[in-house]
Amino acid sequence: MPAQLPTRVVLPVLVALCLIWGTTWFVIKWGLDGVEPITAAALRITLSALLMSLLAWKLAAREGGRAPGRWLAIAMGLFNCGGSYAVLYVAEATLPSGLASVLWSIYPLLVAVMAHYLLQGERLNLARCAGLGMGFLGVVTLFCTDVLALGAEHLGMAAFLLLSPLISATGTVIVKRHGTEVSSLLLNRDGMFIGSVFLWILAFACEQPMETHLGQRGIIALLYLAVVGTTLAFGAWFWLMRHMPASKLAVISYTWPLIALWVGAAFGGESVGWNTMLGTFMILAGVALTRLGERAKPESDAK
Repeated sequence: MPAQLPTRVVLPVLVALCLIWGTTWFVIKWGLDGVEPITAAALRITLSALLMSLLAWKLAAREGGRAPGRWLAIAMGLFNCGGSYAVLYVAEATLPSGLASVLWSIYPLLVAVMAHYLLQGERLNLARCAGLGMGFLGVVTLFCTDVLALGAEHLGMAAFLLLSPLISATGTVIVKRHGTEVSSLLLNRDGMFIGSVFLWILAFACEQPMETHLGQRGIIALLYLAVVGTTLAFGAWFWLMRHMPASKLAVISYTWPLIALWVGAAFGGESVGWNTMLGTFMILAGVALTRLGERAKPESDAK
């Protein structure tokens, strides 16, 4: 793994990522007005791929790292840029953005489980297992309260949404295991192009993208999500991944639901009740326990 970055460099990037990805949930739903979900995701990733190509052309040599292998770019494209976004956009067309963000926040717990089996030095211990259990109870709480309050027909869509963090966690662990020496800019560029092709295939198979008409809201959402929420944020995320353990980096997602719930309530009129906060607290407590378990693991585990 490349040398670790100083805190004065890492902290501002992490704060920016928390704020960016905490607001994208509402912007996704806000921008779906009149646009079919998979088509919207395909437009976002396509524009992001073009922008990332410019960044890679200018900055890849300065960043360093070797070019990614074709199979690694395909894995990232299909998991992180393709499948995960397709599921998320379809689910957000139905579910409130704040609830979607809370359900998605099981992502670091899934990363912790996969890292236990696939990444050296990221083993589960008692505290981290307790965190996984707490997070699971939080998801169950939300299904028994918020999701049911929306109507029984939303249960299937909420369960479907959980595939998004599962797919993304799979891609993250694959990249972490095999891509620490790879240029994050080149990997993002290649992965986004592959993901965009995958999303367009899905869009033409399931929707009618040629009839899409982007209004002012759709254009604003597309630009924010593509430029800020994907190109800049993904570039920073996978750059940090070269220097930090996957499970440690993944826990920044515990801030996303808190920001997303506030933004959804403030700008989208979404309901945030005691049951929402309870489920959110349980999931975030689970994430905190997995983080505590990582800090407490013996040195022999961290070779």
